[in-house]
Amino acid sequence: MRNAWRFGWMVVLGSAGVACSVELRHDLSEDAANEIIVVLDEAGIAAGKKRGEGAKDAEWVVKVPKGDATRAWRVLKENELPRRRDREFGEVFQKGGLVPSAAEERALFLHALSGKLANMLRAVPSVIDARVHVAVDEAKAIGGDAAKPVSASVVVKERVADGARGLETDAVKRLVAAAVPGLRADAVEVVRVTVAHREAARSAMEQVGPFSVSSGSATALLVVLVVTIGLIVSLSGIALWLVMRLRAARVDT
Repeated sequence: MRNAWRFGWMVVLGSAGVACSVELRHDLSEDAANEIIVVLDEAGIAAGKKRGEGAKDAEWVVKVPKGDATRAWRVLKENELPRRRDREFGEVFQKGGLVPSAAEERALFLHALSGKLANMLRAVPSVIDARVHVAVDEAKAIGGDAAKPVSASVVVKERVADGARGLETDAVKRLVAAAVPGLRADAVEVVRVTVAHREAARSAMEQVGPFSVSSGSATALLVVLVVTIGLIVSLSGIALWLVMRLRAARVDT
């Protein structure tokens, strides 16, 4: 009997989750979906993932309770999720098509290099987003005369906890300079945008029967519970009526 009741509550909770959740993001890689779920959990928002219907293996969907959708969107916006990913060399220099000119090839190289550097900076846990622009004098090629150095501009947005220093500007300059032939560290300009790290407010929890749920899901779960209990009572009444009819039929015979 205990297992039957446990199974019944699982069905109720599952029904509540399916009926009352909304799609937050789709076409995600599994890693991106997992990162979103972790960040939302830290903000007190219950989220789940599933494969998109008819989607490729790499495409996932993240869902949240309907009552938490607005706050979930705000959390993703604050954390720049899902993370941007710029094209790198393998995607920029794809085989096929017309052979580019020397100037076009140099521009593609700089675009791919900028994307590679930005993606490297985004891999740092505190970095929310990063942009890199590498420029070169059109009169020379990369790695040419040291009297005509290339330059680079970097914008880094990161979330730093109280008392923490975050990325060091000089470290960013050295990283970019080391990746670009002919680039000196003093030719790299870095702008850091720091967002104060704050503990995400946990959503208010409400007690619905034996369950503790977020306030955004409480009403939906309550409706499901009431409907389920109503069905159980109705079915019990029908079963009792059938038993009484069966007994009456036996007495008559």
